[in-house]
Amino acid sequence: TSSSEALGKPVGSDTQQHKTTFATMYGLERSREQAALLTQQATAGLQAEYGDGAWFLIEFANRLLARIR
Repeated sequence: TSSSEALGKPVGSDTQQHKTTFATMYGLERSREQAALLTQQATAGLQAEYGDGAWFLIEFANRLLARIR
């Protein structure tokens, strides 16, 4: 859960519009776990392939994972 200000849209608008989201299909906790796993796999692949040249993409991916909304 979050605020409308943090989300950038009204809270519950996806539910009201009957939109399917990853979180509605799998639950919030499983969605967070999956996001963490996929981010780890992607950043490990970037590091293995590009080394220090991937720093920006790795940082970007980690920040997306850590964001609130």
